[in-house]
Amino acid sequence: MTMYWVEWFGMTLVVFVVVAYWLYTLGGMHILEPLIQSRLRRIMVFMGVMAASATLALEALQSVVALPIGSLLPTLGAVIFAAYAIRKQWLIPVRASRFEPCSLDINPETLLAVLGDGSAVPVSWLRTHRTVRVGSVLIVHCGIARSLTAYSVGELPQDLAAVLPHGSGFLIGNAQTRWDGVNGKALWGGDDLKRLPITLCRAAAWKSDVASKVLYGPAGRPPRIETRDRTPRVPGARGTRNASQWGRVLFEERWEPLGEDDLMRCLPERPFGENTASFYLARWAAIVRGYEIDDGAGPAEREHPESDTP
Repeated sequence: MTMYWVEWFGMTLVVFVVVAYWLYTLGGMHILEPLIQSRLRRIMVFMGVMAASATLALEALQSVVALPIGSLLPTLGAVIFAAYAIRKQWLIPVRASRFEPCSLDINPETLLAVLGDGSAVPVSWLRTHRTVRVGSVLIVHCGIARSLTAYSVGELPQDLAAVLPHGSGFLIGNAQTRWDGVNGKALWGGDDLKRLPITLCRAAAWKSDVASKVLYGPAGRPPRIETRDRTPRVPGARGTRNASQWGRVLFEERWEPLGEDDLMRCLPERPFGENTASFYLARWAAIVRGYEIDDGAGPAEREHPESDTP
């Protein structure tokens, strides 16, 4: 009977970590942040899976052929929730994937992130990987906040990973420090990451306007390019009209909306000084971060809330 309760306690521990992560990201319960720090949540999930498998492991050692269903359920539940957390990169941060040139016939409507040298990466691949290395450039993209920023990271000793979400994007870091993935600001001291120019445009514009037409993707066979957009369900996006509208943040002060006409031009940005390169962000995330919205929207957008429940 004791082992029975140990198993179910183990599964409950794993489920608790996943639910706490949902409440932190979707429910805005930041009080839970200490419980989902990377090291603590890994320990809790590991202990939970081990406890949920206690009786199963014991009976396996005793060469029991027919295992009772009661011993399998908590183990199966713990493994499923742990696998879900791993797949979502909640449990183990995944270091930036290194993309390489690939050959792919892309649809003219495909949305691309174009670097300063003209090379490009489909945005849907960035959404899946979150942090991507193209040579000495790190591209960071949050699909919910629609943050898209390029950084120079050639001198960093370790590749960065998406570590923990925040109200309008996520943190990136390595073993030494942490940065805000949206604008590259250092959070544990040290230097900010240097932003590099990056341009968002359709593939048709990239093919016609850019001399260097090298497409980068993950090693091996290129995956299918997704066209489905995510609906932001985080607290900051609820009740915001046109919440997911793309826009560019200039000088870390002003957010300008991006229209379809803008996406049909692939004009590289020329920064005016050190670390003045702009970056992209959804309207709702720009409002949350306090940027000036140049079209007169902003707090007034919340006067007509729309239904958006998780």
